[in-house]
Amino acid sequence: DTDGTVYLFGGTTTTIEKNDPGTPGIDLGTYISSWKCREIISPSKLDTIQFSYRQLSSRVSYTFVESSELYENMSIPLGQPDGLTEVRRVFFADDISNMFPGSAEITLKDILKKIPFQNINYPHVINYTVSQDYTRFIFPEYCEDPPVYTETDYVDNTYQLGEMQFVNGKRVQERLVPSVIKFNGNKLLFNYNTLYEYLSSIKIVDSSQQQVREIAFTQTCVGQKVSAERNSLTNYLDKIQIVGNPSETYKFDYSSMHAFSNFTIGCDFWGGLRGTTHDRTDNVDINVPFMQIETPHYLSNNYLDQMLLNYFIGGNYLLYMEMENNVQPQYALKGLLKRITYPTGGYTDFEFECNRIDGGWRTIPSGGARVASILNCQADGTVASRKYYVYGEDGTGIIRGLHAPFSESENVFLCRQNVLYIGDTPIDEYYDKTYLDYPTALKTVIYSNAIEDLYYGNGAPIYYQKVTEYEDAVGSKYGKKEYIYTSPEAYGFHLRSQILDTNLKSFQEDWRLGKIQAENTYKYENGEYKLIHSKEYKHKIFNSGIKIHNLQSYKRNIIYMTRYNGTLDSYIQAEISDPLTLSYIERYLPVGNGLVEHFPEEINSGDILLEKITETTYDGPRQLVTTTTYTYDQQAQLNTTTVHTSDGQVRTRTRRYPYYYGTAIPFIQRMITANNISAVIEEVEEDSITSKVVSGIISRYRVDNPGQVESVSLLGSGVPGYVSSTVNKNSFVMAPGYYEKMSCTYDEVDNPVQIIDNSGLSTVYLWGYNNQYPIAEIKNASYEAVKVLLADAVVISLRKSFDDDYICSKIDLLRQHPSMNKAHVTTFIHQPLVGVIQIVSPAGQSRSYHYDTLGRLCEIIDVDGLVVQKYQYNYGH
Repeated sequence: DTDGTVYLFGGTTTTIEKNDPGTPGIDLGTYISSWKCREIISPSKLDTIQFSYRQLSSRVSYTFVESSELYENMSIPLGQPDGLTEVRRVFFADDISNMFPGSAEITLKDILKKIPFQNINYPHVINYTVSQDYTRFIFPEYCEDPPVYTETDYVDNTYQLGEMQFVNGKRVQERLVPSVIKFNGNKLLFNYNTLYEYLSSIKIVDSSQQQVREIAFTQTCVGQKVSAERNSLTNYLDKIQIVGNPSETYKFDYSSMHAFSNFTIGCDFWGGLRGTTHDRTDNVDINVPFMQIETPHYLSNNYLDQMLLNYFIGGNYLLYMEMENNVQPQYALKGLLKRITYPTGGYTDFEFECNRIDGGWRTIPSGGARVASILNCQADGTVASRKYYVYGEDGTGIIRGLHAPFSESENVFLCRQNVLYIGDTPIDEYYDKTYLDYPTALKTVIYSNAIEDLYYGNGAPIYYQKVTEYEDAVGSKYGKKEYIYTSPEAYGFHLRSQILDTNLKSFQEDWRLGKIQAENTYKYENGEYKLIHSKEYKHKIFNSGIKIHNLQSYKRNIIYMTRYNGTLDSYIQAEISDPLTLSYIERYLPVGNGLVEHFPEEINSGDILLEKITETTYDGPRQLVTTTTYTYDQQAQLNTTTVHTSDGQVRTRTRRYPYYYGTAIPFIQRMITANNISAVIEEVEEDSITSKVVSGIISRYRVDNPGQVESVSLLGSGVPGYVSSTVNKNSFVMAPGYYEKMSCTYDEVDNPVQIIDNSGLSTVYLWGYNNQYPIAEIKNASYEAVKVLLADAVVISLRKSFDDDYICSKIDLLRQHPSMNKAHVTTFIHQPLVGVIQIVSPAGQSRSYHYDTLGRLCEIIDVDGLVVQKYQYNYGH
């Protein structure tokens, strides 16, 4: 990081999580889905946090994207003026049924024997239903108004080939969960319920292996696990309890405890439930998006004139107006948090609602949930406060995805592409023809879900340009606060980012998404809301100049319709492998519709930086205005802050970072090498009206450890004509007027052991508890003198000791030694990971500190056992 903190990821099999797409018939192999953090190292390298993980059972999940395929615009074959057109004709469900009188079951193989697929002239739809064993042909009758759906019976899929199968997004996901977190010899131990595999407790153990605290998690598991393939087990957190203190319990209630199956359909764009067909374990019909299409088609094989047909497609044959693409709140809001009850008995109630978007003459529920209200109550039910929220001007926001998740959208979940058909007539009979003699069509795949990821992990699914928070209590209104955001496009963010005619998402610069534009605070007075305070924000784009490159490839599907071999009673795939033929296909297919297209993209790395805040306080007719402006250096670090007030005062604070001084100075060079570039070297505040420096501070860092301060210098106030510190060859030249405030000396493990201020006063620190906590502060003594009195071996043994009596006895030797009669010795005894439990003053007076099971300070007791201070805790709202 820019402060020099180092994060290490992956590197071992126990810190790498893998994902297996598990697509039927396609071996995509496993890929790394995440690298777990294994270690965090502080800038000083003094502190490290180490993570280890354990494996839970892998989760199998499915993303079912049921689809319908619409084939239209059947072209005259390339190279043929009208060669195959004559054999094309309209087929309805009755036509197909009449071909098989008395047949109990119609197979796809039977249909393709009777009707070569490419010979069907009329637009036709293949609707893939829930069962993987059956499919269905749907034929809209154009002559009816409204259109009438006719369709075949279920068609057995035993002989389906190529794309004639439902889209099955099976995924096998490894699950690595935290097992142990170590820091400075201390541990956090994570324990899991072995049956339902949820976190059951966290134990905190100090470096002496003593358990400090245990937090228990109780969860309710609903649903059942039939197998890894059929698993609806869903865990809900019931309560969090501090072990050993039953009264310290937090309880959680939910709107419903719904068992979310891993075998689902009817999920919205963000993974929430949409409707009743959310579980695929039953063989039930699905609905596809409802849409209107206007397109030209040949009317029949006798009349080759084209006509415009305006027809609808969507739904199923029973309820085609009841579209599963609509968001149904009674399903979308299942399983959400309803109440948190605190140890005091007080509670907070949450109410959620669906996001909504503008549907023209009405607002429409959309994907994802938003907070509608938050109610805070006392234990007896008395309302303490209530907050409720209004989104946008009319409750609607802007869809951030490619497609709006509701049926009335113009761009329903679909993907269009030109496809080439290979007929079922044996190719050998047309030895003098190429595949270009076969017809092309515009294929539209209509999905019941968005083509984007169902789980949206990068911000809210709906973007609101205004959110208003109201606050009141029983019988009274307090006020409201408005949060106004810039439009997403203000800084170049594009809401819809689909690569045309593909199901690929364009690479996005998410950092460009809009920022806060204004905050307005009102109070409710005399029946109206009055503005009392406002903040207006202005931002600017920072472009780092670093580009991130991305390459996506999209394979255009060429439909390999098979030919039937009567001798073998089987289908033979018509492969295209001849390079010359492939080149012809690439040449003659419409521009942009080649077999494989590559979409190279590059995006800029950057940020939106705050440039100006105008803050106004309204005091009756008076307006007090404060304006703050910000500038930045080339690394986007805050350089100057200038404050203008209503009374004419102007103050400017300037910060200098390592890069400002270059790499000639050894300690700064080491800072840059360690990427500790956000540490402030010099900070100066200036009165811009008088041109005098009000304050200044310079921090010099250690060469051998650039994460630790070696000395601090302060600037005398009121210095006129200030000139910034400079670099002269390899030396850091401080500006005139600075004096050294303090210098610091460190021990072998980089703990500070001596600090000398500008008056020459030396303060020594001794460390214990495995170098974690200071055990003594000795003022007016040197570290070398202390080591002589105690001996180096004792100082080293104190660093590792957890023995309170041993620590006190050795520090008492210092306090009582004649040579330390002018020193002031203070002793500190700690309970690791809790706090200081005893402080002995230089006069030998002791105070003890007591904590509750949550580690909060409760009492301070003096040497006579009297309570000096007592603390009680409640829960604020």
